[in-house]
Amino acid sequence: MVTSNDSILPSGMTRCSRGISTRTYQHARKILSKMLVRSYVDLRPFVAHRYAFTLLPESEKTAYKHYLRDGDSESREPIYGWKYKWLIEPIGGVKGKTEYHDVKRYKLPDGVNAVEEVPDSPGLVFRGMCWEEWAEVTQSGWIRSKGWWNLGQVGLTFFGDAGQAQNYASGFTPWFFKPGKDVPGVVVGVDKKLTLGPLDDPKQIPSNERAVRGRIPMSAIKQVWIVYPKEAYVAEGEVVSERGSTDLYGSTPSVWCVAFQVEMDR
Repeated sequence: MVTSNDSILPSGMTRCSRGISTRTYQHARKILSKMLVRSYVDLRPFVAHRYAFTLLPESEKTAYKHYLRDGDSESREPIYGWKYKWLIEPIGGVKGKTEYHDVKRYKLPDGVNAVEEVPDSPGLVFRGMCWEEWAEVTQSGWIRSKGWWNLGQVGLTFFGDAGQAQNYASGFTPWFFKPGKDVPGVVVGVDKKLTLGPLDDPKQIPSNERAVRGRIPMSAIKQVWIVYPKEAYVAEGEVVSERGSTDLYGSTPSVWCVAFQVEMDR
């Protein structure tokens, strides 16, 4: 259980459009923070390294009430909630536009040769991860899934082909873990012989994946690829707090990435 103060957001993470009262802005920040603190992980540090939030003017009028329905009849008791609209802008890059979207475009680090897709390599299976998971791997010396999004597959750390791993490190990963300028995604390749296949555990390992029980040492890594943002959409989302839950609705930032291989320090 996360026990940190859910009214605190990292400094500089949010700003306010003109015309919005300080009281409204501070309450919107509190609701945003509440949405990012989950029972299993505090997402605020992840999000603060990837996005800047601007509270939009529409939010000044978003305290509202509505009525619950019980069959065909309305309850007389109103339900109060809040709905705050935020511009969610990826950090860094150069501002640009497409026909339909505002975007941020990123320059690759000097001296790298990037490819659109991480290539498969005979005898290897791959795992995609966010930058923070990779930092934990390098600090602990082990690759191990926290299982936040495993569907009942407790204790398993999954691998797949290179394309699948790159997708897990970029497009498929939740918006709060997507690659950013200072927090790219990472794909690692390990010896396939060290993993289990679907025939070893058909109930928990899908036909297109491999897995290890528990953890696998960092020394097993044969390849490391950095998944770096090329272009990211600026999004607008509404943080809605009602009926005892707080969630983000609307659009979230999409990121298009390329990859380049790096040597791993041993």
